[in-house]
Amino acid sequence: MISVLKLKDIEKETFNRTTLIAIPDLYEFFDISDRYTPQETLFNIVKLALRDWETYNPLFLTLKIYLRPDINRTFKFEDNFKEYIKGTITEDQITLVPSTLLGLSFSNTYVLSPMVRSIKYVPPYIYGLYYSPGRYWVNGLYKYPIYEEYDKVSKDFTDKCGIYYLGNYSESDSTYQKLMDQIYVGVGNYLLGLKKNLSLPDFPIELFQALEEDVQKVQSELENWYSNSLPSGQYLM
Repeated sequence: MISVLKLKDIEKETFNRTTLIAIPDLYEFFDISDRYTPQETLFNIVKLALRDWETYNPLFLTLKIYLRPDINRTFKFEDNFKEYIKGTITEDQITLVPSTLLGLSFSNTYVLSPMVRSIKYVPPYIYGLYYSPGRYWVNGLYKYPIYEEYDKVSKDFTDKCGIYYLGNYSESDSTYQKLMDQIYVGVGNYLLGLKKNLSLPDFPIELFQALEEDVQKVQSELENWYSNSLPSGQYLM
């Protein structure tokens, strides 16, 4: 079973955090759009925050994937994670698209660097794949799968909606906390953008001043943390 950080839990933690600086129900703001439901708005903010965060914290993963090169010795990775969520494939049949290909091997105990065999990888294609068709251990850096699903009646997030391969982080983990900080900054910037572009007479200006100061503080802390993080993710993604 693949671990998952549920959007329900992200929603709860983010909403609890904003109440500490006197922000009322966030969905009062998120409900302004005619194109998206409040939950869809939050999902989009979380997805953007995840992509920023994972630049420095990529998903290191080794998957066993069936590779069948075409007559030009080319293979295309095709993401099938949604099929796993739907239950039509099992965990050992999952294919994700590597952002960076680190190696291939018949065995998960020894994964060869693709440079050794002159393989060229330009996502999602491998060029010059002179291996026979078969299942290979593919070692690489990946984007965290994030699955979007809502209850048809309530429009709330379902239990399947979430960020996968992330559920094992504890709340005391600094890496997890920085992801939540990034999401909070995304929500804060969304609200501040609304204030600049819309008239919101029911909300005092002092409220937005407190929010802006807090968002700037957290953003500065994030930038410092990112700058001190290992650069491998940033350069390889």
